[in-house]
Amino acid sequence: MSAQHTAGPWVFDVENHDVQHDESSMVIARVSAPDDFLCRDQEKDGAFAAECEANGRVLAAAPEMLVQLKGLLGFARFIVSGLNIDADQTKVVLKNRGESVAEVPLALLLERSEAAVAKAEGR
Repeated sequence: MSAQHTAGPWVFDVENHDVQHDESSMVIARVSAPDDFLCRDQEKDGAFAAECEANGRVLAAAPEMLVQLKGLLGFARFIVSGLNIDADQTKVVLKNRGESVAEVPLALLLERSEAAVAKAEGR
């Protein structure tokens, strides 16, 4: 069995560019550039610093996103089985900023979501 991640909530400390446990301030991860300068070193590359901060926010949200994704997967499986939906034939429209970008079979969406959970859990 794989080790469990540190329970959330996690926060991104903009000053130190660390992802930390919210209550204990234990450092979970440090966000830095490939050449190891910290995100706050904006004089080196301001564009990368902004991307670095965005990465820190995504990392900090990971435990909450994992919990929510698992909940949505459980709900989706319940609906699919309860309504006897053909998940291979039912299409889900994916949107970005209100515009349709793809139609994906529900079965594929569920499969990829379950794979993402398994990856996060080390399975």
